Amino acid sequence: MVTIDENVVDRVFNEEYTIMVSSSVHGFETELELIDAFLTHLGLKVVISKSGTLKVNPRLGNFENCLNAVEECDLFLGIIRQNCGTGISNSESITFQEFKRARECDKPCWYIIESKIENSKELLRSLEMREHPNTYSKLFNWIVSCFYDITIRTRHKMPKVMDMFRSDKTHTFDEECFKMEDFVNQKWKNRAEVTNNWMQYCKSWGEMERFLRTNFADRSLIEKVLM
Repeated sequence: MVTIDENVVDRVFNEEYTIMVSSSVHGFETELELIDAFLTHLGLKVVISKSGTLKVNPRLGNFENCLNAVEECDLFLGIIRQNCGTGISNSESITFQEFKRARECDKPCWYIIESKIENSKELLRSLEMREHPNTYSKLFNWIVSCFYDITIRTRHKMPKVMDMFRSDKTHTFDEECFKMEDFVNQKWKNRAEVTNNWMQYCKSWGEMERFLRTNFADRSLIEKVLM
């Protein structure tokens, strides 16, 4: 059972607001438990499917239950990860569909994105492959495999951009994370008109906790957003 230091932040709500946390789960279980514990300690009513806090109507499918939870929440926290999850419908993960439903419902949204995605994007951009999204996954895994083999044979260190793969030859990467990032950025709009698109790049729980505390431990900010 993950716990947090209760002296780090005070309780500021009394479960009058519900926050939906949308994220893939595999490889991120501990972080989701920490996010759940932190937001719950603040006094928010947290909805995370992994935690069993998502209301389920047995007469509906899993996707519909998840999308209903988005519609019913007051606040939406989306997490973009390199692994977008296994739940796929209409060629999109349920996480991506939750992002889209949150925008359709005009929910106030905050986003956390894994920093390694930006490193990966820069690598692909340097290879001029951004215009060919169907090549993302195969190309990326091929590059990882090659760098892994070179490192083993030469005993040289990998370039910095490949550090995350040092111990994992079977690393997988889902190109949908780029599409999710572009969706949040709303690059097709005039930048002066874009709102609800802040993404915080994080590489550790400490960075995530700081972002959560800055935004959700401020009752006046949340009440102003919900006015």
